[in-house]
Amino acid sequence: MRLAEPGRPAYAELSDLALALGGESDLVGVYRRLREFVQRQTPTSGMFVSRYDPESQLRTCEYAFSEGEEIDVSTLPAMPNTGSPHSLCVETGDTIVTQDFQEAMAGKPRLNVGLERDPRLPQSSVVVAMKSRGRVLGGMEIQSTTVRAFTPDHVATLELAAHLAALAVENVRAIERERRLRGEIETRHAALEARAHERVSQLATKNRELEAFSFTAAHDLRAPLRGILNLTEAVLRREEAKIEARSADDLRAVIESSERMTRLVEDLLRFARTAQGPVKREMVDMTSLAEHILVGLQASSGRKAHVEVQPNLFVDADPSLLRILLDNLLGNAWKYTRGRDVPTIRVGARLQEGEVVYHVQDNGVGFTRDAAKRIFLAFERLQPSEFEGTGVGLATAHRIVERHGGRIWAEGRPGEGATFHFTLQPRKA
Repeated sequence: MRLAEPGRPAYAELSDLALALGGESDLVGVYRRLREFVQRQTPTSGMFVSRYDPESQLRTCEYAFSEGEEIDVSTLPAMPNTGSPHSLCVETGDTIVTQDFQEAMAGKPRLNVGLERDPRLPQSSVVVAMKSRGRVLGGMEIQSTTVRAFTPDHVATLELAAHLAALAVENVRAIERERRLRGEIETRHAALEARAHERVSQLATKNRELEAFSFTAAHDLRAPLRGILNLTEAVLRREEAKIEARSADDLRAVIESSERMTRLVEDLLRFARTAQGPVKREMVDMTSLAEHILVGLQASSGRKAHVEVQPNLFVDADPSLLRILLDNLLGNAWKYTRGRDVPTIRVGARLQEGEVVYHVQDNGVGFTRDAAKRIFLAFERLQPSEFEGTGVGLATAHRIVERHGGRIWAEGRPGEGATFHFTLQPRKA
């Protein structure tokens, strides 16, 4: 304990106390600093600090020091109004000075006041309210074993010290509340993250199971469908001359339905395969790949189109998945430009906000703005029935782009064509 320097003004000591209290981050540290200051300034034998709850009118001892050592206050119960100086102080906010306990308690029962003065027992005290922003936070009781130990200067100094301590206590409690709230938020955030991770994991498992089922079902359907198709075609070839025209038309309808079902199964298998295995990236010449696909479309359909493919389009992507992506986008463009006087298809890219955006554009039948929101969903058929399709191709394209960490979106107007934009995020270093 450092004694007050002789001749040093009290305001200098109070200034040091304010700085010291401002650096404390827990209540015990605040009360110890306060007690050290009080011991330097007054003839103190004991110090007790309470916290007051005006709603319940209970006070709880938060710090106690007597006979040279700190007292464990964790087991001390909350105290109701007992009429003691400490009770009156926290209830009224007034400073209560008792200069002689023997005189004050004359004729009143008191356990620690005997007939003879015991030098170990307090003989005088000052209880000062600890106030902040007009509220009484608690009380600071300073005791002395000397009668009439406290002068008016002592009382004034203790009131200022109590005010400084109250500000520090309120600051520490605010820090503790913030720390507690931050801990609760972090706990809740961790719980939400764990729950989200669990649900994502469950969803991923269900998706894998569904994809495995789709793959297995589609794979197992191919052989029976091929059998139905081959058998029906053989019957039609063999018996066409012998059966009536209506029966022959029914057989042709079976063949057409089987072929359509076979295309759907093949598309489902392709869709399922796009989710399997790792994405094996390498530099791919997308210009050459797009030109090759378009040449194949012209050869298989027997019709021509005006085609523009931007040169030197090199993409860091999985070659097989990029091939499927362009097959679907260019196949769509080729299909929906059927009937145009001059079918036009363009493939290119542009730099937009630091990101390369690729596009496949056509002058086909187009689609509405509402249709653009559903166009990448599986089995969505947004165009008239004269355009063949299974509704899986664009869903497959969407999945491939997502597997490359990119985005895909579509723009179009009825009768004015469509443009499909997509990005492919570069692989991480």
